Amino acid sequence: AIYNAGTIGTLTDSQFLTADDTIVNAAGAKIDIINNIAMAGLLQNSGTIADMTGTNVLNSLVNTASGNLKSSETLNIADKFENAGTAEISGEITAANGIANSGNLTFNGLDYTGVLRNTANTARLHLNGSNTLHNSLDNGGEVINNGAAEFLDGFTNAADAKITNNDILNVRGSSDNAGDILGGIRFSGNNAVLNNSGYIEKISESQFTSGSGTALKNTGTIGDIVNSSFAYGSGTGIDTNSNLTIRADNGSSIFNGSGTAISANGKDIAFKAENNATIEIGGAIDNASKINISGDDSSIVMVSGSTGNANIALKDTMLRIGGSDGTASDILAGSELDVKSGVISFENGDHSEYKIKNLTSDSSALWHFNINLDPSGSQSNSLRLESGSGTIRLSSFDIGDHLEQLGDSEQILQLVKMAPGAADAPQLSMGSDVVINKVQAVMKNTDIVAKSFGLYTTDTENDSIIFRGLKDGLAEWAELNTAEDKVFSFVDGAGYRLSRNVSGLLGANITLQGNGDILNINGKNMLSEVKSGQNVTISGLRVENFGTTENNGALVLNNTVYNGVLLNKSVLRLGGNDELGGKLANSGTLTVANGATAAANAGLVNDENGTIVNDGQLILAADSENSGAIVGSITAGNGADSMTFANNGYISGTAYVNNQAVLKSDLDKLDGVNIAAGGLFEIGADGVLNQNISGEGETRVNNLLNIGSGSLSQNGILTVADSGVINIGEKQISVGTFNLNGTLQLDISSITANSANYTGGQIIVGSGADIASGAKLKITVAADLLQKGEQTGELQLISGNNVAGAFNNIMSNNRYEIARGNQDGTIVIISKATGEDVAAMAGNRNNRNTAKAWDEANIPAGTPAAQIKDILNDLSQHDIQKYTAALTKIAPADSQLALMTSREVNNQINRSIWHRFGKNRALCGTPLAKASVWMEGLGGYAHQGGRFEAAGFNAHTAGYILGVDGTVNCETAAGFGYAFNNTKASSQGRDTGIKGHTLFGYAKYQPQRAYWRGTLSYGYSSYNEHAAVENIGIKAKYHVQALSAETAAGYEFTDGFIPEAGLRYTYLMPEKYSDSLGQRVQAENVDLLTGFAGMRYRPRCGKIWYNVRPTAYLGLTYDIYNRDTTANATIADKQYEISGERLPRWGMESGVGVEVSVNHWDLSV
Repeated sequence: AIYNAGTIGTLTDSQFLTADDTIVNAAGAKIDIINNIAMAGLLQNSGTIADMTGTNVLNSLVNTASGNLKSSETLNIADKFENAGTAEISGEITAANGIANSGNLTFNGLDYTGVLRNTANTARLHLNGSNTLHNSLDNGGEVINNGAAEFLDGFTNAADAKITNNDILNVRGSSDNAGDILGGIRFSGNNAVLNNSGYIEKISESQFTSGSGTALKNTGTIGDIVNSSFAYGSGTGIDTNSNLTIRADNGSSIFNGSGTAISANGKDIAFKAENNATIEIGGAIDNASKINISGDDSSIVMVSGSTGNANIALKDTMLRIGGSDGTASDILAGSELDVKSGVISFENGDHSEYKIKNLTSDSSALWHFNINLDPSGSQSNSLRLESGSGTIRLSSFDIGDHLEQLGDSEQILQLVKMAPGAADAPQLSMGSDVVINKVQAVMKNTDIVAKSFGLYTTDTENDSIIFRGLKDGLAEWAELNTAEDKVFSFVDGAGYRLSRNVSGLLGANITLQGNGDILNINGKNMLSEVKSGQNVTISGLRVENFGTTENNGALVLNNTVYNGVLLNKSVLRLGGNDELGGKLANSGTLTVANGATAAANAGLVNDENGTIVNDGQLILAADSENSGAIVGSITAGNGADSMTFANNGYISGTAYVNNQAVLKSDLDKLDGVNIAAGGLFEIGADGVLNQNISGEGETRVNNLLNIGSGSLSQNGILTVADSGVINIGEKQISVGTFNLNGTLQLDISSITANSANYTGGQIIVGSGADIASGAKLKITVAADLLQKGEQTGELQLISGNNVAGAFNNIMSNNRYEIARGNQDGTIVIISKATGEDVAAMAGNRNNRNTAKAWDEANIPAGTPAAQIKDILNDLSQHDIQKYTAALTKIAPADSQLALMTSREVNNQINRSIWHRFGKNRALCGTPLAKASVWMEGLGGYAHQGGRFEAAGFNAHTAGYILGVDGTVNCETAAGFGYAFNNTKASSQGRDTGIKGHTLFGYAKYQPQRAYWRGTLSYGYSSYNEHAAVENIGIKAKYHVQALSAETAAGYEFTDGFIPEAGLRYTYLMPEKYSDSLGQRVQAENVDLLTGFAGMRYRPRCGKIWYNVRPTAYLGLTYDIYNRDTTANATIADKQYEISGERLPRWGMESGVGVEVSVNHWDLSV
């Protein structure tokens, strides 16, 4: 036996030969793989078995409630498998005594032949992939099918149990359902029968077969039966005790047998056929209370059995009396047929006469259905009323190709006049002459033609026609492409229903007009597009039951209800009281006329190319989004609707938000907002309120809102959400109700010690305020108000009626202690630190000096310096790091940058001169030695890290050096030159541009190998500094003069090695200057004496007129005299000192290069 409480990697190729040889995998334990084991005992898992691979032969398997196992190959169980935990089976499984599942069991593509029971209400069986169950499924829990599953021996679904099908579930054999079946199910096979006492959402594509019994017994509820057949022989197809709907959708539903098709037991039965579908009922419909037949004109319902005394309603489709095999019947005898719309047809057969007890149509809408009696046959079918109380109203007649057989126009007129009396008969007016329903009218076959789709004119000179009561003349008329304007008028307030597609809406100028009439497009293709160049006007109509209209021309709606999706890509004008029932998508120009009211009941999407010009009232009654331009106002309608301004969308008028509506927008997209009581305006991104918000509704702040020149409603609700921040600055804000859940920021601009009266930010409420326990408060106190140690009285930050809640989360302030007051909405401020104290927390001595001077300076208001002082005051209270950084930018730079730049330029000058001396000696005694002109490029990078009080910097230098020199004799050479340097330096937010000019002279004396050299230079540099503190620029311009000298002695060995030692001296003279803030700066003069020693290696290659000389140098430097530097700055009436640390005394110099000389020209790097 194995008892595992830890981890076993792989258990493989093992045998457990007796019943006592068990494996127990305890809770929390794990076996990674079990492979090819054989067991006579029990395998019990309470932990994790990651996978069972190979072929595992077990006596019995128990997976407890805490167990989790997976089998991916073959699992043979001699007894049974009990699962109370989680198990996933992906390979093969056999269990001689079945599977009992009370946990979560997953089959992944199995062919299972044993018994399977879900034994508890909590049991879950998941079927993934293609699974086949050969034996009946006994379900007491839930079965979830996500693949293609087949139950070959039916199922039993207990009460409170559930089968959920998310893909394909096909059932054969006999099944019993007392629970719920969701998602649809199929039944097939020679013995597929069902007893349902529960709920089935949908049965589709099924074939029931019962022989002499009942194929489907229903005492529960079935949502839908679609495209299914019932073969019941002498038995019953469906026996139901509840209302039932049988549909065919692009397919067929067929009842075939000699017995009873449907035993309704006094319930209603509905048949619906759509999309070229067929429903055929071959047997009797017994004891139905009502039979509803509906669908569309492409489908047919065929009834060839008895219907008893049922009331039959026909709408929108064809009812064929008689079977598809030509059999006829008196099936309507004793029934009442109520036809709202559709076609009744009669199959030829043994009977040519059909009896109906009562035939009626909807009295509120005349001329709804056609009855086709073909006059071309040798024996016409006839229709007779069994009862004299019936009425037949005919709207049109299918005369097919048999116009000649009807004779002259008078016969056509007589045919039309078969409808009852003149008052409600169909009329057609051409001009002022009524040519239908007036006996004396003269009519020719070329003027009026009667067809199954209605009456229309073929004379293009009279395309503006008034139609009364004719349903499909519009279809024919819409397809006439004429040069004349088309006007189609609906005049009697009735409903008009289109029953066939229109190939295209043709014509340049088209008007559809009515007086509240309904135009039912009936899902047909008519208003799918307004073409480019077309002008379509729809006025006084309610247009219904169509999909999407794409407008590429000019579409005008006037006092019209348009219940479809409208995609406007060109010009759309709403001129009256118009309602759009579908979504309005606009990428063109939408205009609402002056005085008009337009309601987008399904919302509006205005994309980035769309423009809406609203001179009337535009109401959005559903979720809407604007990414384009809106000129004029707009209203978010009543109800839980939202209006969102996205991307670059904006509105130049007022956005109105009605009760329960929501507006979501950034402030910069709006000109103004009016929020009705119950409405909500959610402000999107951070912004500044420069608009006016009015109304009694709610404004919600979710991010940062700075109060600018705009205003909030004094009667409205202002809510700052948990994530929101409202910064009112020094302003007094009046609102109706204030709810603070986030952060309130305000400024105190004036106050005196121990006083409760102050000037600054304040919220004044009319109805009440609620400060949540998690709300935060951030206070900024203006400079120079309180001395260190002074405090205020209780400041009422939120005043008015019913202020509730205290400020429990006051954000820390580096300079002031801010405590909650004794009254709700109040605080007390105590001054605890100066700017100098704050600078000492994170800055250096220079920062402290700067802070003290700027704190105490009396700076005139309205100047850039006054703005900087306010910024420093704010930063000192809330952000120490930014405060010290700002102090560094404000203070003048020390002299170390100027010193480093001067040294760098002079060092490069001296390096270049050194090369020149070697050149002169080599040419001594030749004509070329008299004089040479030379030029070298100048470039460098300098870095100094921050040291103590001084800020570090980085500097990049570029420029050039020009010189002229020659030999006096073979021992002495001399020359002079000019250098220009352009340096860009940066130091902690300060950028400095330096342009320098240097004049220098030099000489060398070398009688033999030993030599002496010297250089003297004068430099003049212009400094241009730029810095910024919170977007306020600080500029300074000044000049620095420099005197430099260098002298050195050395020895040239024949092998190219040259040792050398010497002294350098630099003296800087910065001038006084004033920066853009008015600070006056005086930096002291600086001098520096440095000793140096080094070694060069400079071999010579070439001939007398040219040579190439590589060079390497390594040296040490030591500053003999080097001291700290200072600069004095004055702001207003306060002076402060800036210290600069001296450069390190010790240094190292190194370099490599190459020099090419050809005649008078030298080029070196």
